[in-house]
Amino acid sequence: MLDGALYAITDAQERWLLALDAAEVRHFAETADDAPPHLYPVTAGVGTAWAPIQRCLGEEYPLSHALLGGRALCDGEAVVRHVTAAQAQAVALALRQVDEQWLRHRYEHRVGGDPDPAMAVFRRLRDFYAAAAKAARAVIFTAV
Repeated sequence: MLDGALYAITDAQERWLLALDAAEVRHFAETADDAPPHLYPVTAGVGTAWAPIQRCLGEEYPLSHALLGGRALCDGEAVVRHVTAAQAQAVALALRQVDEQWLRHRYEHRVGGDPDPAMAVFRRLRDFYAAAAKAARAVIFTAV
């Protein structure tokens, strides 16, 4: 399973990333964690819990955009998705309204097993999107 991470990016970083070809985007995904913290001050590691959380959040916008929504920036072994600043604001609002009991129930029925580790990652995801929305930033999700 691929490790996931989220990055809230500035307008300039967004323009730069959207201008890259697929190989360059893959390189970004593979090296972003090693970047100096000032380049991406709002980040969140979601490990391998991103996949079951995405399954629980479902396919309806805006919750569908929390991890695997938005525009795909490359294909293949790395997953890189782009969510605009406006979409990130909608995701933040929707995540704030998610009841954790509802999410636990969905986890138990759609994924199975102990939902506690995923709940901790979900809280990190919710806090990340709140910070990205407050800063009016687009979001990049990577899984490599």
